[in-house]
Amino acid sequence: MLLLTAFMLYPSTTEAPSPPYSRLWLTTTFPISYIIYKVFQVSPGTAEIRVLVQLRPGVTGSPGGAPTAHVSVSPPFGIFFRDCPAPACTVFSQSYSEWTVPLDFRTSEAATANFFVEAHNFGLSYNGVTASAAIPEVIYQGPTKTQVYLLAGYPIPSAPSYDWSSFPTAATNNSNALWQEALTNGDTAGRTAVGLNHAGQSSVDNKTFFAGALLGLAGGAILSAVQEALHPGD
Repeated sequence: MLLLTAFMLYPSTTEAPSPPYSRLWLTTTFPISYIIYKVFQVSPGTAEIRVLVQLRPGVTGSPGGAPTAHVSVSPPFGIFFRDCPAPACTVFSQSYSEWTVPLDFRTSEAATANFFVEAHNFGLSYNGVTASAAIPEVIYQGPTKTQVYLLAGYPIPSAPSYDWSSFPTAATNNSNALWQEALTNGDTAGRTAVGLNHAGQSSVDNKTFFAGALLGLAGGAILSAVQEALHPGD
């Protein structure tokens, strides 16, 4: 019974693996202020990547005659788009694809592009003790007079319960976490935001301690039983 209780009590939680990050390109000749990258799990096997590009404050609609802005997304190697219509979407190999979408600012100060990928918990992992979110690599080619920011959001249950001190969040609620990062003209490397749930870690440590204690007691009981069995005449 001691052994059984120890095995039941011993925690099976391990550190959540670091998810790979996507690559995002934005090409524009007129100034923008934000790129908002958000992930939604629309079904167990399909995730939506929603990219919203916000123009500079006070600007409504793209300047007349300016070339069309484009956004491209490439998921991590081995993950593919649910639908990949040519010629906008190109499959370069058995493990890599890219989808480019023109952005329409004619009637609004923001434009949105939606991409669907075949993945579960796309770009993140969590287990109640540790959580990781993949902040995409961004290649920005455009004006630099206005600072451009990336906002990256993921659906993470109990997001505020994690300590994100390695890369602090800009906002959290009970089901989402959002990060902000300043972009440069060129390549801003992707990174992983890692969070630790101290209460969850403490619970795991306590269970590990008690399971170890029970294993020690069980080992002592088994040793005593063996000794008794070797002296049946006592």
